[in-house]
Amino acid sequence: MHHHQQQILSLIEDSQEFTYLHNHFNRFNPFKVLQVDNYEIRHSNVLAWLMDPQQNHDLGAYFIKKLIAKVFVNPANYEDEDKIANYDVLQLSRHSYHDLVVYKELATPNKKRIDLLAVSHLHEVAVLIENKFWSVESEGQLEEYIEFVRKEYDGYKIIPVFLTLQDEAPTHEDYLMLGYSDVLDILKNMTAANQDYMHQDVHSFITYYIDILEDQLVQNDELNEKGMALYKNHKEAVDLLSAVGNGKLVAEALRMS
Repeated sequence: MHHHQQQILSLIEDSQEFTYLHNHFNRFNPFKVLQVDNYEIRHSNVLAWLMDPQQNHDLGAYFIKKLIAKVFVNPANYEDEDKIANYDVLQLSRHSYHDLVVYKELATPNKKRIDLLAVSHLHEVAVLIENKFWSVESEGQLEEYIEFVRKEYDGYKIIPVFLTLQDEAPTHEDYLMLGYSDVLDILKNMTAANQDYMHQDVHSFITYYIDILEDQLVQNDELNEKGMALYKNHKEAVDLLSAVGNGKLVAEALRMS
């Protein structure tokens, strides 16, 4: 056996850091298996399912109520006091929303598509969500969406939300900011508070989705530490493993660190 092959085998067999990183990057997650974890429309589908009180998660309006509350406690939305002043926050948070209807990819007259629109006719509230998951605005889309909703739901209280992964600000002044970090907080609190009442399959599905969001949002210090220790202690073997095309997880770990 060549010396460099012995080094690689020793790395794989003996390194606790390698084992940890291997287990992390190869853990089972159905979103990763289906390769949909980075597709914006798939995230919109999950959010639509959670927002709809009639869906089979049996959580009623829990998610949409928490989402609206998160919008109005987001510090970024208080920079313009006049924007928040247009809303009766307490009243909006008290609504039941049991009649909420959720639309996905709703087409406008110009054939652009609103990511998510949730409408309560009972309370005359419409929540418009433009979802940006590793994507950017198209010119004029925010203006077109809000004007379309205002026309279609004249007299309703419109809550336009700009949902992003990295807390980007919208170009349209009427949109309220919301981050996927806020969504993550809602889901973690939701699963903790309702674990005893949730169906196991629903709890597992949401837990897998939480895992996906944490991968995108949470700086994992332990992963960084393991990756750097691995490279420090086995630099030559890591370089050789990468060179022969079998160092994908090591390269990924070092990229993250």
